[in-house]
Amino acid sequence: AGEYRFLVLLEEFHREKAWESLGLGSCAQWLNWRCGMSPGVAREKIRVARALPDLPQISKLFSQGKISYSKVRAMTRVATPKNESALLNVALHGTARHVETQVRLYRRVKRIEALKKERQLHELKSRFVSMASHEFRTPLSTIRSSAELAERHLEMGNMERVGKHLGKIGQGVTHLVSILDDYLSLEKFEEGSWQDRLEPVDIPAEIRKVVAAQQQLAKSEEAIICHCSPLNSVEPSNSAALRGIAANLISNAIKYSPAGSPVQV
Repeated sequence: AGEYRFLVLLEEFHREKAWESLGLGSCAQWLNWRCGMSPGVAREKIRVARALPDLPQISKLFSQGKISYSKVRAMTRVATPKNESALLNVALHGTARHVETQVRLYRRVKRIEALKKERQLHELKSRFVSMASHEFRTPLSTIRSSAELAERHLEMGNMERVGKHLGKIGQGVTHLVSILDDYLSLEKFEEGSWQDRLEPVDIPAEIRKVVAAQQQLAKSEEAIICHCSPLNSVEPSNSAALRGIAANLISNAIKYSPAGSPVQV
């Protein structure tokens, strides 16, 4: 209980940066100066002190003297509010060595999972880049040929044909932007940043916008029929991610559907 109280005060002392008024560079230096702790031990005390406020179950049992500092020190290396119950089960029925072993196994499993996820994301990105490289050829070819034809018709004064080819160039640019948006979506998914950008989104309205944009890119015989509700339906989402996913699904549906068959959305 005394150790717990000391760590609570240490966490507050560290958070307030009280050592700065003494001309010291860090809280660890203050512990070394005032308590005679080695730098490594001091840094470890600070780490544990900073972890405890987010671990209510561990903090409660530690404050009651039911688990030792050595067990707490080991658990706080991997503990979260979600897994602290499982770690405490080992701590309450085993020794500090048992807890250390459990923590090492947990960290090893997490490293393996992280490596697998990194490998999967790398493979996904490689496939996407390969696909994107192929996908870029079609709109780029359209833009190049339309630009050449527009130039010829401009020389002949045929402004109607110039306008038609300029429209095709615009469609090609929109297609390129869509491909780039897909790539940026993959980057944000890898970073995990979508979760932090949820906002109220009118989902049917966003889908209708995507359908309208995709219909402009589609050929005249490729119809897209939208069955979205005309009513507003606001849900927590990410509008950019939603549009990217919908555009990708509709684009693939157009590409792989039998010729002349409408795409139902």
